[in-house]
Amino acid sequence: MVSIVVVDDDKHLLTLIGTVLASPLYKLNLFATGRSAIEFAERSAVDLVICDWHLPDLAATEVISRIQSQHSHAAILVISGAQLDDITLLREKNAPSLLMKPFSNNDLRNAVVALLRRDAARTQQSASL
Repeated sequence: MVSIVVVDDDKHLLTLIGTVLASPLYKLNLFATGRSAIEFAERSAVDLVICDWHLPDLAATEVISRIQSQHSHAAILVISGAQLDDITLLREKNAPSLLMKPFSNNDLRNAVVALLRRDAARTQQSASL
């Protein structure tokens, strides 16, 4: 089962993401703050992080960095309704994937599936070396 951490302070969007990604293949872990997501990641497996760019308690870059320090293999999807300057900063931070708000349910599903496939292919490639 794939462990997915979703971090967004918009409770309606958090609920929507949980509904859209509900699947027996995924263990969804939904958090409204970066701190709570980091605390979870310190004691549990994480395969994918979906993180809003603007969080009230911590910068998304800090949340991502701290989770990746525990789970270097975790794929990252940043969601944002940010302005152009923020997107430039995000690209400078080497965020691997970005999904702009508003996004459709299919956009979200497709982004998640693509990231998990890419991660699985990378894991297979590493194992064969």
